[in-house]
Amino acid sequence: NVVLTDVDHDSNRGLWAKVAERLSLSAQQLRIVELILRDCPDKRIAEELGISFSPLRTHLRRIHGRLHSNSRTGLILLVCALSHAES
Repeated sequence: NVVLTDVDHDSNRGLWAKVAERLSLSAQQLRIVELILRDCPDKRIAEELGISFSPLRTHLRRIHGRLHSNSRTGLILLVCALSHAES
């Protein structure tokens, strides 16, 4: 069984596409999830996206609300569970 850890690795791209489809998030929100999976802090995520901290926090609230998670850990566990189910 494969667990999604590096979404850019060639062997994980197809798996990430399946997981991303099941998450039903916008492209920007999926990019945020990718960066969270890479353990990037909020400041780095905001820099990567070219946005300020406040809009990032709004995106994070919406991601957590849509996926019914309360934390980054919960979000990561959800993505891992989906990747396990898809592999």
